[in-house]
Amino acid sequence: MDNPEKRGVPWQNRQGSGPADAFWKTLKFILFKPAKFFADLKAEKSYLAPLSFAFFACLITAFGITALNAVYKRSIFSPKFLLALVSSFISTFVIVPIGLFIMSGIMYPFVLLLKGKGKFKGTFDILAYSSAANVVSIIPLIGSIAAWIWGIIIMVTGYKQVHQFSTPKAIVAYGFPMLFIIAVLSAAIAVPNFLNARLALNENAAEATVKSIAAAAEDYAAQKNGEYPAGESDFKFAPPVYMDKINNNQAILGYVYSLDMGPAGYKISATPDKCGITGNKIFTIETKSQIAEKNCLKAR
Repeated sequence: MDNPEKRGVPWQNRQGSGPADAFWKTLKFILFKPAKFFADLKAEKSYLAPLSFAFFACLITAFGITALNAVYKRSIFSPKFLLALVSSFISTFVIVPIGLFIMSGIMYPFVLLLKGKGKFKGTFDILAYSSAANVVSIIPLIGSIAAWIWGIIIMVTGYKQVHQFSTPKAIVAYGFPMLFIIAVLSAAIAVPNFLNARLALNENAAEATVKSIAAAAEDYAAQKNGEYPAGESDFKFAPPVYMDKINNNQAILGYVYSLDMGPAGYKISATPDKCGITGNKIFTIETKSQIAEKNCLKAR
């Protein structure tokens, strides 16, 4: 009868055959027989084996993709290629362990929610050894899609074996945190874009408003023998009507307007109500001059 304590996979027994041979055998084992792999995987307290395997799998992937790009760009013998390899090594060394622990921390609560049998370390093992699928992404054209599909198959298979889930439960346990991560990442991208779009809209409206007030003042002076309006009331109430609303000391679309006006000329400015949130630029225009702008953060 099979004894779980004696189980193991080549990478867990790499001292005997050597790291390179053990890695290659484990890689093939995961890719082509994931169910048997996770069934044979011995539960260990140490994180070294899964973490080191994930590191080498991701490093080979990064080196492979970097090399293919260099061949495509004909820069395989350039200093940039060597620099890219060094950068790939450093980023992989940092990102892999941090990413594995963060992802495991996100995914394990869903395992508990669905009453999975495995522990946190089991989820970590599944994620770490599933990184074998990343190597497939080195294949030109179809590699990325194939790696993504293969990775899902390996992950779901790992959930079934390690956490003793049925196929539907394994899919749910894997899929829900993935949807959660996608939602968070989408929000992280969408919210700043939305805020930047709103900020740009506010700035464009403020600039246009300042220009329109100045143009109205110039039109007024042209009709009044060069004498500028004493205030916005002259715009609104002295015929003809040059402006249809009051702007001075008003907050409009995230900007507060200031109009310093008199018969000799004017100075009009629009300042963000909340610098860096409703706008970044202060717009100012003076008599018969071009509009000027400056960063409100630098103006503090």
